[in-house]
Amino acid sequence: NFNKITKTPSADPVDLGDLDYSGLRWWWLIPAVVCLAISILSEAVNLWILCRKVGFPRSMKQATVYASSDIYFSAITPSATGGQPAAAYYMTKSGIPLSLSTAVLILNVTLYTCGLLFISLLAFILNPQYFFAFTTSQKVFVLVGIGFHAILIAFCLICMFSRHFIYWLGNVAFGLLAKLHIVKNKEERIAAFRASVDTYRAALGIVRQNRWLLPVLFFNSVLQRLVLAPITYFVFLAMSGMGVPAMSFLDVFTIQLYCTVGASALPTPGGAGLAELLYMGIFSANMGGVPNASSLCMFSLLLSRGISSYLAILSCGTFTVVHHMKMKQAEFRRRQAGLELEQIYGADDTDADGVPEASVVSNDVFPVSTDSASLSVTGEDSPASGSAESPAAEPRQ
Repeated sequence: NFNKITKTPSADPVDLGDLDYSGLRWWWLIPAVVCLAISILSEAVNLWILCRKVGFPRSMKQATVYASSDIYFSAITPSATGGQPAAAYYMTKSGIPLSLSTAVLILNVTLYTCGLLFISLLAFILNPQYFFAFTTSQKVFVLVGIGFHAILIAFCLICMFSRHFIYWLGNVAFGLLAKLHIVKNKEERIAAFRASVDTYRAALGIVRQNRWLLPVLFFNSVLQRLVLAPITYFVFLAMSGMGVPAMSFLDVFTIQLYCTVGASALPTPGGAGLAELLYMGIFSANMGGVPNASSLCMFSLLLSRGISSYLAILSCGTFTVVHHMKMKQAEFRRRQAGLELEQIYGADDTDADGVPEASVVSNDVFPVSTDSASLSVTGEDSPASGSAESPAAEPRQ
């Protein structure tokens, strides 16, 4: 019962059937959708830039595939744990070595976390009075969200700048867990942990060689989250003809930033549940005094979250599935072509995958893919050779 969860008075129950939808000014939802598109493209631009800097330039369409898979799987997995592995899968399928794709994605998610911490500080700067007007539970969620991201950023920075300390910390942690019989194969766990740390340091090498890169990536990461906040304001403008009280852009913008940070306090997929709870609890208090206030707040929630979250899931999921199907069809055609050539030239003239040897068929006729894991990155746009100790194709634990 949402009325009980949000402590809505029984005299103002949520009933969407009582609303007059003829006053909905739907055209204000168009810029809200544009804001969502800008958010998705902001991450795609970051990945496009990073791929070029590690020596594997990819098209903007491919970068959008990486971003879409990251957003989609992050939204449907707890604590957004599925986004980076999914993006790494499509990056390696396109020929980027796993070690480099992991470094790129780690740097991207670190900047994304910095962006979330930045917008939380921005909310406090713009309207600190709103935070102090929250209920105790709302304050706790916001503070836990800020604390979680601050700890994550601190861990990433320690991994990048103090390898020996984080090695020692990992040894202590896994040693304690092994004594408590919580983990097995302590040495394997420590080796995997150190490989992950080395990957973080490889990500730092990308930034060290391109001093201007960090501000650009950070700006895009902040923009990715910041541009989602005005969606709620455009929803309120669309519902102004339905009786929603007027609120300034700054007020709506700040409250939505608080909701965004607070929704990250719990490891629910896409912040589902907590985001809606905070939205109803905070915005309904600002709609008091108008008829059907709770119903109007609920409908605005459906529109706002429907665009910023569920439309993002639908669009990114569709884009990812279409790309995946095309990729599998291309792989099937290559296998079929290999079988046909094997029948023509014989099994002795083909490799284990059915691809003709270079002496039989020219690469111009049937291109043979290079083992991406064996490629090395050199030159000005690649990480320094000092980060060569980063793990080679180590899967995410």
